[in-house]
Amino acid sequence: HGASVPVSTAAMLKGPYHIPNYEWDVKCLLTNKVGMGTFSAPGRYESCFFRERLLDIMASDLGIDPAELRLKNFIPQSAMPYELGKTRPEEPSIFYDSGDYPAVFKKALELIDYETTKHLNGQNHSGKLHGVGLASFVKSTGTGTPYEGARIAITGPEAIAVYLGIATLGQGHETVMAQICADGLGVPIEYISVYHGSTDLFPFSGGTFASRGTTLAGNAVFGAAQILKERILQISAGHLDVNPSELQFVRGHVYRNNSPNADPVMTLGDVLDLATPTNQDNQYEVGLETTHVFQSSQPCYPCGSHAVHLTVDPETGEIEILKYVIAEDVGRVVNPLLLTGQVVGAAAQGVGATILEELVYDDDGQPLSGSFMDYLLPTSVDVPKFEVAILDLDPSPINPLGVKGAGEIG
Repeated sequence: HGASVPVSTAAMLKGPYHIPNYEWDVKCLLTNKVGMGTFSAPGRYESCFFRERLLDIMASDLGIDPAELRLKNFIPQSAMPYELGKTRPEEPSIFYDSGDYPAVFKKALELIDYETTKHLNGQNHSGKLHGVGLASFVKSTGTGTPYEGARIAITGPEAIAVYLGIATLGQGHETVMAQICADGLGVPIEYISVYHGSTDLFPFSGGTFASRGTTLAGNAVFGAAQILKERILQISAGHLDVNPSELQFVRGHVYRNNSPNADPVMTLGDVLDLATPTNQDNQYEVGLETTHVFQSSQPCYPCGSHAVHLTVDPETGEIEILKYVIAEDVGRVVNPLLLTGQVVGAAAQGVGATILEELVYDDDGQPLSGSFMDYLLPTSVDVPKFEVAILDLDPSPINPLGVKGAGEIG
């Protein structure tokens, strides 16, 4: 993975801005220090840092407000899908699928009260230097192996098992996949159990990386749920001698159309009985189980803008973050609470990378920060209260759920 960070840095350097002329050249050097590896969103932090600092320098040189300069250069929503060009020589051109970058940025300005705080930038008040910082990003998600699968089995009147090839590392896949299955199938979420992380349960997966859980596995679950829902309606319609279009399956029961508040005509248990091998009526397909593989070779691109107001003590260098706001759009939101947790966690990592974490070596190349006594990680004491606004402005047009990855943004 040593080349992943510099290549990804160069590939995403344009970010959310319209920069028609761009060429990059990457040089990878070998040293006797610790090699470079990938971390959450490799290359995105680095590209965002360089890009946004260059914009601040340009704004200063041109005498333009930093926010105004950014607003003048954002890719407009009307340009979507936006051709970014080649981000790697061996790959075809890629496209930003959707996004309203100016609207997201304006939300961050509103949250930071930019019209008031911008006048404090660079000023010395009560012995403290004030700074107001702005940054925006676009993140590719759902890359890597262009497919993910899921299997759903109805095992009882109120029991549904979802089997995934993708594994969870604490992102909340169990909750999100259960929600997607419940909504797609039309059952209470309490019916659903999610199983993952074993090839005995599901034989293949592209892996848990590149923010591909919801974008690929989530759409696989949704597709399987839709197939099962259609099968439930077909079995019910055959038993009732009606057309499937005359029925609907909601809350785990079959109802006639236009009468969802009346008594159900069949339960999920009734349908399951009709689909069991012991049933003498062989017109129905045995079992209520299906596997669906969702494929997509095109990444999705969430976006976001951050704004911060902080002070620096010129005598000691102590930094105090007075306010930190985040506005992000990840397409259709499945679980706002889990999403906010991902955003806050990523922002905390950003604070750590900016003001605490550093790999230090002596003149002989020996590491001096080889333990957590010397390598400082951010704790709850070090990070501010993050104010987060999750926007649902632009669902992705390239997958049925309209979702975009959110595991590495922030």
